[in-house]
Amino acid sequence: KILSKEDILFVPGNHEIEREKDKSKQFNYYLGFLNAFYKNKIPEYYLYDKNLKDFKDFCVFREFEEEKIAFIGYNSVKYDNLFDKNKPIKCSSCKESIQIYTFCPKCGTKQPDINEEDYKCYGAISDVQFDAIYTKYEALPEPSKYKTVVFLHNHFYVIEERNKGYEDLSYIRNSEAFLNEISKFNVSLILHGHKHESRNRRMIINDPISKNESEKIATILAGGSLNKDDVAMNSFNYIEVFLPEEKRDISYTEFEARNGSFSDARTVNLPFETVDIKEYGLLRSLTKNDDYNRKYRQLETIYTDDLIKNIDKCIGAVSQCNLDIMNDSKIAYIILLAMNYRFCKQSAGEEKCIESANDAEQYLCTAFNAIKGEILNIIKEENLYRMSDAYKKAVDGEISSDNVKYLTYMMILNRIVYGSENITQSVF
Repeated sequence: KILSKEDILFVPGNHEIEREKDKSKQFNYYLGFLNAFYKNKIPEYYLYDKNLKDFKDFCVFREFEEEKIAFIGYNSVKYDNLFDKNKPIKCSSCKESIQIYTFCPKCGTKQPDINEEDYKCYGAISDVQFDAIYTKYEALPEPSKYKTVVFLHNHFYVIEERNKGYEDLSYIRNSEAFLNEISKFNVSLILHGHKHESRNRRMIINDPISKNESEKIATILAGGSLNKDDVAMNSFNYIEVFLPEEKRDISYTEFEARNGSFSDARTVNLPFETVDIKEYGLLRSLTKNDDYNRKYRQLETIYTDDLIKNIDKCIGAVSQCNLDIMNDSKIAYIILLAMNYRFCKQSAGEEKCIESANDAEQYLCTAFNAIKGEILNIIKEENLYRMSDAYKKAVDGEISSDNVKYLTYMMILNRIVYGSENITQSVF
């Protein structure tokens, strides 16, 4: 799709406000920009109060009904007046009492411009915006099915300053109210700027304990700068937001300035893909290898939900395990074979499952010929101490690092079967 001007959404930043004593004029410059950009036809998704004949602090709500995605923009910019521009000051040279922004009538010295620090700028979001946005959200057809992207200028968490001698107080002062408000939506992504540094983090945005609800986790992306001298790297992000039914929230590519042009530095998928063993992620991983998948499906697979839960708590909780399983179907294969072998003997009895157990042993030996003896010594051992000895002898021998990894997963599985679920801490 070719973007039109109406597809481009804005929220003001601290450089878009006019620091005037009369705060009703503070967004005149920004309003002029919007009128110029949209040719005096500012779209309706910039929420407007027809009774007051004024914008609702320039907040934005735009939904895409077909894609079931909503974009919410908050105006987070506030400032305090610390002095009256019309109050006389002392000339910086001769100390004559004069008005600021003038030349001293006594010595002719031009007075310095107003220091931005004299008008403290910070972040805050008004209740007017919270109410207006929530009203629009509630009016959506089946709002809970919409994935939501929130964007604003100021950050809402503390970020260490590049200049260590400067204390930044420009983050959103009512950040708890902000998080409480957006936790009402199905938020997958929060975009902010202000700090001129590109960064990402995953954050719990609700209060799951006091509200007795599951955690709501959103990705936060801070936009970098395109042409600033005092940052480590000028950059920008290209972001893809996925539909609600997809497991991924976003994928973004960071472009960095190098040798006079921008080039893609890295692509990140968030959240990181993991194997959900509770939903038989091992079986899904196995389908990536037709040979292993076909061989395993020939077996009568017998295992219990309790075993699956224990494996998920142990293996599924370790990110490196998830990556290994995703990238190597052989690991899924060895775990599933061992599960089948053990539970054929333990749960269904030797006679009933002897054929499946023998098949599992055969397939283990075929797929892992170089370490078949070590694998069988571990899988057949029921005594934890002797099992540990068998594992130690195997990994201390002259075998490849990949085979050490396979034996490690076999060891973890066997310990889980016998109720020692925290073995991953001692192995990884």
